Amino acid sequence: VFVQSGAGALGSVLCRHALSTGCRVVTTVGSEAKVAALQDLFGDDVVGDGAGGEQLTAVVARGAAIPGALLAGGHGPFDCIAAVVNGEARSLLFNQLRNRGRYVDLGKPSGPDEVQLTVAVDGNRTLSRIDTDQIAADDPEWFNDLITRALTKVQDSRNHTPVTRYPVSQLPAAI
Repeated sequence: VFVQSGAGALGSVLCRHALSTGCRVVTTVGSEAKVAALQDLFGDDVVGDGAGGEQLTAVVARGAAIPGALLAGGHGPFDCIAAVVNGEARSLLFNQLRNRGRYVDLGKPSGPDEVQLTVAVDGNRTLSRIDTDQIAADDPEWFNDLITRALTKVQDSRNHTPVTRYPVSQLPAAI
């Protein structure tokens, strides 16, 4: 799983959730100080540069430089991508999805390419958009409560989201 801005409020929640379900996570941060913040949040044994097999790999990169940094580090392809990049960077990231991969675009649409996506969503890979700014504008109290509760859970590095796994034969019961 790739999560952009893993040291941010939403990114840290997504990293925590992915880790709690057993995923290996790659995230980007804007500086070495934010790598240290991730280590404080998740623990030194979890966060690293990918060389030691850690569950959470932190890559220092921002904006349009993200796809190149991921490729240069040998990260990907991914089953899931949660990011807020636009234009060419989005196309490059989308192409890092595995077959049947899911790309979740988080944040506020920011330009004409938001209307006509620069990536082709084929039958095996999908792109979904979650406009967090619009959700916050529509119901700021609910959104603030959601983020506050999520951050409270993330700040306790020992608190993991409980996960129950069901065999396919028990799928109706799980739902």
